[in-house]
Amino acid sequence: MLSRRRLPLSRLDFQATGRRSPWLGLLLCALAAAVLLDQIARWQLAAEQGRALQTEAARLAALQQRLARQQAAAQPAPRDPRLLAAQAKQALALSPVLAALESHWQPRLALLKLDLSLEGNQLALSLEARSLDDVLALLAALASDARFVQPKLLSYASKQDASVSPKPIQATLEMRWEAAP
Repeated sequence: MLSRRRLPLSRLDFQATGRRSPWLGLLLCALAAAVLLDQIARWQLAAEQGRALQTEAARLAALQQRLARQQAAAQPAPRDPRLLAAQAKQALALSPVLAALESHWQPRLALLKLDLSLEGNQLALSLEARSLDDVLALLAALASDARFVQPKLLSYASKQDASVSPKPIQATLEMRWEAAP
């Protein structure tokens, strides 16, 4: 028969031994929470300081602009009578001419170039129109206004590189203007 051999029994211990105390782990968790709260507080403080710096920079920029305007206003006016006369003529002469020209303008016209000469009251216009009739209508309207003297059509040409039909017209007008009608 078979021999029975006894297998050694392992010794099982079902009794728990004493564990280490959880105080070290709890202490490390508390320390990590304290460091986290400190970092959040520092981040909030840095954000608040950044907003304060931006506000201060905006205030200083406004102050600098105000001081620059005050310095420009405090500069003495030029004493040269020719310079004063030229500045007054430039300030007063152009706005009535442009307003009069605008009153005769038509939506089918495009202004390409405007040359104003205060000496001799010369005005030259380069414009583009859909047709020559539009240019001639503007010329007739300017001729009927007493503020514009001898308006004339210097040149006109059909724009060859345009892809639309009919081809737009480029024209140049020249005239003198009177300061008051």
